[in-house]
Formats: sequence, C-alpha cells, structure tokens
Amino acid sequence: MTKLLYIAPRDFPRRVANRVQTIKMAEAFAKHAEVTLMVSKLHTSIEELWEYYDVKTPFKIKVIGEPFIGPQSAYSLIPSLIEILRLKPDILYFREELIGWMISWFKRDYIYEMLDLIPRYQRYYPRLVRKSKRTITISEGLKHTAVNAGLDSSKIEIRPDAVDLDAFGINTTKQEARSFLGLDKNTKLVIYSGRFSSWKGTDTLIQSALYLPKDVKILLVGGFEGEPEKMKRIISHSGVSEKVSVIEFQPHSLIPQYLKAADVLVIPNNAEHQLSVMHTSPLKLFEYMASKRPIVASNLPSIREILDDSSATFVEPGNPQDLAAGIMHAIESKEIKTKIDCAYKIATNNTWEERARMIIESALKH
Repeated sequence: MTKLLYIAPRDFPRRVANRVQTIKMAEAFAKHAEVTLMVSKLHTSIEELWEYYDVKTPFKIKVIGEPFIGPQSAYSLIPSLIEILRLKPDILYFREELIGWMISWFKRDYIYEMLDLIPRYQRYYPRLVRKSKRTITISEGLKHTAVNAGLDSSKIEIRPDAVDLDAFGINTTKQEARSFLGLDKNTKLVIYSGRFSSWKGTDTLIQSALYLPKDVKILLVGGFEGEPEKMKRIISHSGVSEKVSVIEFQPHSLIPQYLKAADVLVIPNNAEHQLSVMHTSPLKLFEYMASKRPIVASNLPSIREILDDSSATFVEPGNPQDLAAGIMHAIESKEIKTKIDCAYKIATNNTWEERARMIIESALKH
C-alpha cells in the first residue's frame, strides 16, 4: 500500500480552520494510503481528537514535541528527517513553508500545499516549488499570483478545499437541529460559522442587522481567542444586541447541526485583503453547500471560482444594506431551492476523499 507521511508541526486540536483541513485531509488520504501525521503536540487523547473532528477513518499520529526555545520548524527538522528515513514514504506532504524549505535541501519530489504567499517567506517559495513533485494551490487566484511572482506554473495544480459530505449532508430538518441546539424555532435565523477576523466581514454582517426585520436574527458561531468578546462589543456599540448573538467556537463535529438550523448561511468577506479577494477557498463555503441551505456571499473572485448566480445570492462586499437585501431575497425567493440544489451538486464533486485521491494519483504519476 502507498505510504504517505504528512508533516504538520502544529498542536491539535485548535480553533482554526487549518487544523480542520489538516485532519480531514489526513483522514481522506487514509482511505487511499497508509498515513502517518506528524504533529508537535496533542491537547487531548487520540480518541477525543477523533471525536472532536468527527474522524471515521483513523490514521497514525506521531507526536514530536515542542521546543523550550526557538522556532517549531527548526526543532521539527531532525525528527522529520528521521521519520522520512524510517518510513521511506512514497509521498511526503506538507503545508509549512519553513520546515518544507529546510527539508528541500535533503529531499525532493515532495507535495507542497500552498495556502497563501506570505511576504516573510518570499525567498523560500522558488525553491519550495522547484524541488516539489507537485505544488497544490487552493484557488485559481493564488496560482495566478504565484506564477506572476515567477514560480513554475508547470509544477502547480489547483485543488480547492472540500467537505465531508457524510458529516454535513446529514438528513436533519431545521426544526430538529434547533431542538438539538436549544435555538429559537420561531425566528428566521442567519448563521455565520468560522473565524471573526476583520477580512471575514463579520462587522459588515453585524451592521446588516440594522436593515433586517425584527423577526430575522443573526447568529455568529466560532471565533478564536479574544474574537467573540470583540464581536460582542461591536454588537453592543451598534445597538443590535437583540438581533445578533455570538456562540463561541464549537467542536467541528457540531457545526453540521448549526448549519442545518439556519434559514440562510452567509459569507460576508470584505474586498480589502488579497487573501479574501483572490486566494482563499473557504472551508465554510463547501460546508454550507453540503448543508442544503441558501447561501448569501460577497461578490468576490475567490467565491466566484466555486459558485455562480445559479447557486448563490451575491452581494457587494462591505455593504451592510446590500447584504441585508441579499439575505431577505434568499429568505423570500421562490426560486431559492434551485440554487440550493445547484450548490449541493457542486459540493458532491468537492469531497475530501476525492481531493485526496486526485492528489495521490498526481503524485504517483509524476
């Protein structure tokens, strides 16, 4: 069986999407290969980790520890090289620029997944891409930026993020989900799931409450350290405390229930950050599509790579009044089911398992 070593010197679990992506890709790889995931630290038992991320296909995890002082990437180099020599993997996979750049001096023909072009790592990218067997980008916009920066186009292939269809395509009604979560069954509920970073547009979503009817409520689910408190302050200062609520970060295994509880799901990304406009491939977007709920999204190239007017309602980024109008259109439109069905069909073609299969096939072919 194909051996795959995934080097991810980070701690797990954490309240960020990149940890979800790492675990779900490792699980998907495990359906096609013998997988070892190398991490720096676990905050839970293995069994609790599987439950937290709703992992149904387990894989091996090797914990290498964290340094008392100095960067994690430098500390991880020797354990990574030892594991490479011990396992002799057919496929070596990583997403970390610094550890990848160091490994590239000892081994080539790895798979490098590029999530963004970070200025402080600018000098590392040419070698990272050149020495790779394949470099994966999550969006057409990111590949375009990488090629314009002089990176080798022939090495780069696009694989957008994906979804666990079994987890998010559950056959649960809106009322069942609200009963399970203890949410009000008598309001129209607009839900956002994820981080509350500035470029995510959650401030625009909060302001949109000023233009929504009283029976339409907004629920923000997620956030990282300090973000929920910041959102609560913005909500209070905006005078919409009765219409907007925050539920702090939930285990990923619970997110399908929240999405099923919604009347509308929103991606209000702003247009002030290149990551938002061109580079991102939001995990929540694919989870929304699989949940069979109407989607209202900012009209940005990164979102348009996946959805179009037949599968989502698009609004002007950073415009709370237009966002509110889009939300009401999604609630009231008689044609919205057609968009829901189109979005779900796209989700069925973008599963973690299919993404993993295509990456493995490409790696073994080249």
